[in-house]
Amino acid sequence: MATPERPALDSLNNYLPAGNGCWVWQGYIDRNGYGRVYDSTAAQGKRTDWVHRVSYRHYKGPIPERYEIDHTCENTACMNPDHLDVVTKSEHVRRTLDRLGTTDRQKLAAQLRHTGLTYGEIAEALRYASRTGAHDAVQAAIDKGLVDADDVPPPPRLTPEEREDIRALYALGVPQTEIAVWYRLDSSQISRVCNGQSSGHRQRKQGVK
Repeated sequence: MATPERPALDSLNNYLPAGNGCWVWQGYIDRNGYGRVYDSTAAQGKRTDWVHRVSYRHYKGPIPERYEIDHTCENTACMNPDHLDVVTKSEHVRRTLDRLGTTDRQKLAAQLRHTGLTYGEIAEALRYASRTGAHDAVQAAIDKGLVDADDVPPPPRLTPEEREDIRALYALGVPQTEIAVWYRLDSSQISRVCNGQSSGHRQRKQGVK
């Protein structure tokens, strides 16, 4: 079986070595800090690709389908193959979260809240122990001035009609977890509503796309 053609070395020579061993790409860098390079040997024809992926394929071999490249040096502009690991998406997420400092995680929590995620969803995404932890992280980001408080919408209160509908669904045997997904609420809030408590909030409705 013929060996797949590899990119010409000339296409990967545009880098500067750094003291920490990184090969810092000197070509085009996208807005997320990743280098891009023109790869004429791609299976689907001439196109651009991330330089760290081209570098890995050239020096180490194919990247398995659905796998990603993790920069162990945490320098997204680096293309040194010794600083690149092939990992699953879940492992990539785990490593990224482990590298986030407290402040970075708080800011990310606030950004996720701005997009409409519930505190429960934020807790799951960022591995907080509970929705309370996620809420506290968002509040800390506001207190530190990392985000504008106006960009973090408070969840509007459920209307009496919505609370009545939730209780009716629960009475019909619909699990609270399914009701929570339908209303984009945290399960704890659904539980309070089903138990007759007056508290409970609803996420701001998103525009239909």
